[in-house]
Amino acid sequence: MLIVPDTNLIISAWVYDGRPFKFFEAALDAGYEFVICPAIIDEIHEVLQRPKFLRVKKKPDFTPPPLSDFLAIVHVVEPIPVSLTVGDKKDVMLFGCAAAAGADYIISGDKTVHEVVSYGNIKVRKIAEIMDESSLKPLPWTSQPPDDPSPSPQNPTTP
Repeated sequence: MLIVPDTNLIISAWVYDGRPFKFFEAALDAGYEFVICPAIIDEIHEVLQRPKFLRVKKKPDFTPPPLSDFLAIVHVVEPIPVSLTVGDKKDVMLFGCAAAAGADYIISGDKTVHEVVSYGNIKVRKIAEIMDESSLKPLPWTSQPPDDPSPSPQNPTTP
């Protein structure tokens, strides 16, 4: 399954350990692939410079992973022109990116993106909707720590 995540979803997953993070982790574990375009990368950089995120990044207990770690797990494509009107003109790039990649879904929490239910074969969904449709479940170690010391990505065994 090929998915185009919107910028807010990417940033939420990158900065916070909530539903978007759990979605990315479970989707990658299930073999799903993500695709973005250069305009999404530019928007990520722009949003992360906003005062709200600068404050979060300065917290002593917060060390965000390098953005290059995220870029290493996604495909980057040039969007193609699409004939579509959405509330926020910048969101047209999501559809152009998805069309160029032949994506199955655009995942977004943005109301204006959801005004377009689908575009060709591309479906627009929220995280909860795609998790329900795909039977994708958060990985056990993302929802709560294991009760026993059995191996997991956060609790590897040591020789």
